[in-house]
Order: sequence, then structure tokens, then C-alpha cells
Amino acid sequence: MKKESQKRYVVKMRQNTKKHVKAWRITDFIEKINNSYYKKELLKEIIEKLNNGVNPENIIILDKSFNIHKANKNIKVLKLNTVNGVKKLYHLGKPYSLYPNEKIIVFNNVFITFSTLYTLFNQYKVKLNKSILKDTFNEIFTEKEKLILEFTLLSEELDRSLSLVEDSKDRENLRVKKVALLEELKENIETETKAAKDFIKIDKDIKDEGTLKKKMGDKKYKELASVSPNKFTRYLISTIRPIVGIYNPEKNQIEILASNFIKKDGFDERQIDLKNVSHNSPFSVTVIAGITFLLGLYQMHCNKYDAKAIDKEEVDTYSALLELDLDDDDDDDDDESDTEEAIEKSKIRIEEWLQTREELEELIQKNKEVAELEDDTNHNNSNVPISVIKALGHMENRVQTHFDKAFENNDFKDGFIEVAEEDSKEAREELEKVI
Repeated sequence: MKKESQKRYVVKMRQNTKKHVKAWRITDFIEKINNSYYKKELLKEIIEKLNNGVNPENIIILDKSFNIHKANKNIKVLKLNTVNGVKKLYHLGKPYSLYPNEKIIVFNNVFITFSTLYTLFNQYKVKLNKSILKDTFNEIFTEKEKLILEFTLLSEELDRSLSLVEDSKDRENLRVKKVALLEELKENIETETKAAKDFIKIDKDIKDEGTLKKKMGDKKYKELASVSPNKFTRYLISTIRPIVGIYNPEKNQIEILASNFIKKDGFDERQIDLKNVSHNSPFSVTVIAGITFLLGLYQMHCNKYDAKAIDKEEVDTYSALLELDLDDDDDDDDDESDTEEAIEKSKIRIEEWLQTREELEELIQKNKEVAELEDDTNHNNSNVPISVIKALGHMENRVQTHFDKAFENNDFKDGFIEVAEEDSKEAREELEKVI
């Protein structure tokens, strides 16, 4: 018997059009709902970690998408006290924290500067040794109370690389740029760490959303917030396949969330399992997915019909229609008016929506994991700043919007959705059709 948290569902989605549809649109649909689903799982894990006491400053995101064609082995934990761990992080992307973190600011800025230096030296056919990154960080964090921003070891390694540049003018030109970049690195770290402290000082006094809203109107606070958590938010929304992790300062390592989504051959029961794409008109797509996918479908229906399609006028019209019983034979008219036709279409649309919503509600309520998710969204950790809670809410809304758009842009939003538990008779019958 599967645990409730592992329960999966067979979901069949059919388009609402019988028009010819190019195959790339179906591919686009599958890719986008998969990416949004992955982000939803990340956000669910982030909230869970926060509720378990993880400090938001130790939740990080990288600025690059993971490569689906790479094996991405050994990605679950990045040990930053090893050369390979630091090099792997450097290649995966620059880190940004959900809440200001001095160490993450250092990692970020050193990576930016080293990348620029690597490109400059490479123009002269000299490759910098990335192993120096570990020693650089060790030097910076030598003392607990303050950062050592001398970059002595990095500078010495760069000088050794400079000696490999043959032309003396090129060598001098590169040396000048090296000095300038290291000075700029020091200045950037000092500026950003000071801004981080200023932000925390202001932010810690914000205890409710009303105060936060007022502060967001303050130019200084807005500028400080643009570093974090706003930058974290932007990268999660804009990056196609973001990498999110938990930094452990005691062990100096990063645990990558949902790592089996990232590994080429990794398996995770939460992942979407594509079972079938039918090219019969209209197109249909059958997948197996977890409860998070159902919650996304349910929210999509609520967003579309509650906030947009079924406005107050339509609901009132439908109520009146039920009272008048327009289907009565005595009221039958061969020349039906446009108004009656519009009412009938509205009635059908609402009935289809209600049926789908009720089916989704029934399945969702049966899953005990939903109660756990609802508890998580209450943010049981009182130490989580209001600004972080607000940022998480914004991320959830934007990811849901992208999920909805994937359905809308590919004519699935007004289509038909059939859902059944994976182990149910209905699901087995549906899967037998596609085998």
C-alpha cells in the first residue's frame, strides 16, 4: 500500500478544438507543464524546509537552468570544502539566497570575477586553474567575525598564469586588468554585505503585510530588497529549470532539492510520467503525476472561472436560467435568439466546470498529503520574515500563471480533463488503451 504522500494519478487532457495542430505545440505544452510542475515541487519543498526550522538565508537558487542532456551525477550534495564541490557549483551557476547571507554574497561575487578573469586569460590561450577557488574561499573565511578580502592566494595564482603570456605588452595589459578586477571584487562584496545588513535591520521590524506594503513604497527598502529575496524570486520565475538548494554552514555543503528531477537517469515518484500522446483529433495527452499536479489543475479552474470567465453577470444569468427552466417544451422556439444561445453555452460551460472541479476536489480531499500542505502554507516557523512569506506567495502565483498559460496557449484550458487514482479500475482501463 502506497503512502498518501506517494499517491499518483492518471490524468488525461484533451484539447477543445478539432483543428489541425502542429506537433511542436504539443511538445511545447508538455515541456511547459513539466517545468511549472517542477517549480511547484521546489516551492513545496522550500516551504517544508522553512517550517522545519531552516533559515531562509540558507535557501539558495542558482542563476542557470540545469542541462537535461548531462548525467548530473553526484549532484545531491555539493561539498564546498572540496575542490570538486566548489568547481561543480561554479559550473552549475552563481548562487543567490532567499534572504541576505554574507557567505552566499561572497560565493556569488568571486564566481562573477573569476569568470571574467577566465575569459580574459583564455584570449591569450592561458587557462586558469579553477582549483584555486576553494583556497580563495578558505582564505576569505579564515576568521569567523570578519571577511578577509586580500585575495592573496588568488592573486598569486593569477601572477603564475600571467607569466605564461608571451607578449610583454599583453602581459602588462592583463596585469592591470587583474588588479582592477580584484579591487572591484573587494568593493562589490563590501557594498553588498553592507546593503544586506541594512536590509535586515529594516526588515526585522516589519511584522505584517500592511507595514511591508508601506515599506515597498520606500525607495531605499525597494533597492535593498532587489538583492534578496526579490532576486531569488526573479530567478525562480524566469529560469526554465532552476536549481535550488539548502546551504549548511556547519558542514559547508549544499543539499540540492529534488535532485532526482535533475539527474538524467534519476527517478522520483513526484515526477510527471508521460504515458501517451494521441494524434486523433482533438489531441489528447495522458500523464501520471502526483498530488501537486492535481492542485495545479484545480487552481487553474478556480482562476479561470471564478476570476475571469464566470463573472457575476454569468452566474446570475445561470441562476435565472434554472428558475425559468428554458428547456421546458412550452418555451420551445424554432427561432432561438442569440441571447438564449449565449445563455445555453454559458450553462454548458459552467456545468462542465463544476463537474471537473468537483471531481478534482473529491480526489484532492481524499489525499492526506493535502492537509500537510495546507499546514505548511501557514508557515509554522515564526522566524520566517514577512518579506519572505510574501515572496513565496508571489512565486506560487506566477508559477501557477505559467501553468495556466501552457494550457491556454495550446487549447487545453477549455478542453476535457479526466482524472483517476493510478491504482483504480478507471486508471487501469485508461492505461490499457494506450499500451
